[in-house]
Amino acid sequence: MATAKAIEPATCSLIDKALLERKLRKLTAGQRELYQEMIDYVRTTPTLNERARTKDGLVVSPADIRMTALRGAPRLLDKLRVNDPFLSALGEILVTYVDRRLPALPRPR
Repeated sequence: MATAKAIEPATCSLIDKALLERKLRKLTAGQRELYQEMIDYVRTTPTLNERARTKDGLVVSPADIRMTALRGAPRLLDKLRVNDPFLSALGEILVTYVDRRLPALPRPR
């Protein structure tokens, strides 16, 4: 379960797992795979600050390497923008969350 804290008056919507899955099913297979890969990475990878406090430190994982390549893909955000405003916003949020978890690796060109 995710948590959030508003710093000013806000309207929030709860998107449960079933609704998220229904929304993702409306995407093309490629878009769905991209969203799912980023969601999985964010769910399973601690932030850099959290990783720095562990005994292993910032060990680079295969998932880090894959996400670095994905972040270097041309027009990544364009691929995440779709007709559904929620999914488009989620795409932008996921990119930010992925960036918070990636160690400094050169991005492929």
